[in-house]
Amino acid sequence: MKGFLPEQDPLSQLPLAFDAWQTMANALPQQLLNTRFRTEIEQLPVFPVEQLQSQPELECAMRLLSYLGHAYVWTTGSEPAQQLPARLATA
Repeated sequence: MKGFLPEQDPLSQLPLAFDAWQTMANALPQQLLNTRFRTEIEQLPVFPVEQLQSQPELECAMRLLSYLGHAYVWTTGSEPAQQLPARLATA
């Protein structure tokens, strides 16, 4: 029994097709200090949303994109971004 928590733990990794995105998210604490963070997000490959195959994968992708989107807007050392790049907005 897990009390109020779900029976299954959420996924912590997406499949290999999402590796560039997963790597960026895993390094997020360090990336926030990187003055090129926004540029690096803009250069990521297209997010292969069509390869998500299950509800847990969808939820993991939502968390990952939410974290990266929030970080993109509020990157330290600059003004908040007024819009998200297509890489984040259309995924």
